Amino acid sequence: MKRITLVAVLLAVLATGCSQFQEKSSSGGNSAPGDMTAGSAAPQAAPRAEGESKDKDLIADEKTFSPGGAPQPAQKKTAAKIIKTANLEIRVEDYASSRKTVQQRVDARQGYFQSEQESNDGYRLQNSLTIRVETGQFDPLVDELAGIGSYVHHKNINAQDVTEEFVDLETRLKTKREVEQRYIDILRRANSIPDILSVEGALRQIREEIEAKEGRLRYLSDQVGYSTIHLVMYQQLDHQAEPG
Repeated sequence: MKRITLVAVLLAVLATGCSQFQEKSSSGGNSAPGDMTAGSAAPQAAPRAEGESKDKDLIADEKTFSPGGAPQPAQKKTAAKIIKTANLEIRVEDYASSRKTVQQRVDARQGYFQSEQESNDGYRLQNSLTIRVETGQFDPLVDELAGIGSYVHHKNINAQDVTEEFVDLETRLKTKREVEQRYIDILRRANSIPDILSVEGALRQIREEIEAKEGRLRYLSDQVGYSTIHLVMYQQLDHQAEPG
């Protein structure tokens, strides 16, 4: 009887020790390497909830969509995207000669005129020009145009950092193209007409969103690659009253 009681006590102690070890392991407690027994099993992943689908959502959230659930690689740092704009107003002594000089300076910097508006009210002969030039030639050209004038009314330069918007557009565009590919795959497997029409509608919408973001990205790329100079140049005229 005593032997049976002793065996029972030993079994109870062993059971208690195993229970404490399992609780310690599951709670993330620190254990010495020697505490892990050879027969211990590795913790198992939580089972998928009943009815949960591997492809949970038909329409993926563009912020959280990750194909295959695989971790996405870290994005490499994007170079700063800066849109530079200048507003310059100068007075010249000889409008015709100065206009030719402006043309020469712009051509030498491989820029071009986007628009030009000339006016003459009898008091002032003026031309408002919009000039586009590669960003690397922007600062030298602004200084050269300012040097043409006999008097500079104002020279304002603005630099707009659009790096964050640029990166956001690229990321969203990549995600939407991945969603588009999912819709195409689903469309191939669709069997009924209602399913086909539903997926085609979603596909048309995502493609419109892709086109819109591609257009915005092209615009930003153009503005970053080519800076803009708004130049106003004028010559003051000696006004003569017209005969009555």
